[in-house]
Amino acid sequence: MITYNLLIHLHNSVDAFSLKTRHVDQIREALPNARITVAEDNSDFMEKLPEAECALVWVFKPEWYERAPSE
Repeated sequence: MITYNLLIHLHNSVDAFSLKTRHVDQIREALPNARITVAEDNSDFMEKLPEAECALVWVFKPEWYERAPSE
């Protein structure tokens, strides 16, 4: 059993591109052993990024790499 720490940051000004509760439910169903955290905003994402093993984002900005785990 593999457990991942997945951090999700899918916010967008266009509602159709924003993460909904049903999407999180579907991800949890597909990855039952994953620890899933949804970032509230950019600041929250940056705070939680060092602990994440995987990140689900629309765009991963180059300056974020220094905060991401290297392993």
